[in-house]
Amino acid sequence: MAAVAGIVLQKFVLPLVLKKVIEKASPSRDVALDIVSQIEQDPKIANEMNAEAPYQSRVVVGSSVALAGALLTAVGTVWHMWQTGDFDISMLALQLSTAFSIGCVLYGRLATGLAPLFSRG
Repeated sequence: MAAVAGIVLQKFVLPLVLKKVIEKASPSRDVALDIVSQIEQDPKIANEMNAEAPYQSRVVVGSSVALAGALLTAVGTVWHMWQTGDFDISMLALQLSTAFSIGCVLYGRLATGLAPLFSRG
């Protein structure tokens, strides 16, 4: 969802604001519109605004791989405990807590409307 908000900001809000400012400040409308179109297509701006698609985000891709690994390890732990009859809940809790932590990272990246960490208000 954060990616959608960033894309809306990049594709619609930022160009609209820039167009209004440039129309009033610039004598050449064509030059101004060229500048706006270059800004809209700049991948660095999309990255800085967190507006890239989730599949292009290093945070999402890395967290997804780590989450898959943690869940597979948890499944392997349960399978091993079932096969041996040696049930150690602490090992399973460790794997599931890792998966939960990674899920929190993904939620923080994909959710919209979240305040920055340690902000007041």
